[in-house]
Amino acid sequence: MKHAGVRVSLAVLFAAAAMVAPPAGADVQPGDIITKANVDKVKDLISPGVQWCVEHGLTMKIVPYKKIEWDKAYREATEKYSGQVKLAADGRSVIGHVAGCPFPKIDPNDPQIALKLMWNFNYKPYWTDDFVEKINDADTGQITGSAVRCKSSGTS
Repeated sequence: MKHAGVRVSLAVLFAAAAMVAPPAGADVQPGDIITKANVDKVKDLISPGVQWCVEHGLTMKIVPYKKIEWDKAYREATEKYSGQVKLAADGRSVIGHVAGCPFPKIDPNDPQIALKLMWNFNYKPYWTDDFVEKINDADTGQITGSAVRCKSSGTS
């Protein structure tokens, strides 16, 4: 049983490290257009779902980096409530969380850093592209312009 706990702890630690690791370099610059003909240039930077979309007709215009700030309500909630948030003894829940980021300031030497990073991820203000990993029948259509056109499968 002890080995299972170590494996879970290592998995959480590796997941947290992946979230804070710098992105891999790519051979793209602002202004580049990514299509199915050159999607390999960004395949290490995008999710499988976005890659699928590009391979099926979506185009991406590479733009300069721009930091996305927290909205005012999330920032204020973080400032107001984060001081009262505690990690449960087993790390599987947070106590005292009302709103905002539960652990905005984490000591890199904190033995519970991985758990706190994962809870911050869980309560983040924005969701990214592949929140739902698998959507049934999502691969039956073709992207044209800004809409997905799907073929009828004859079933409802």
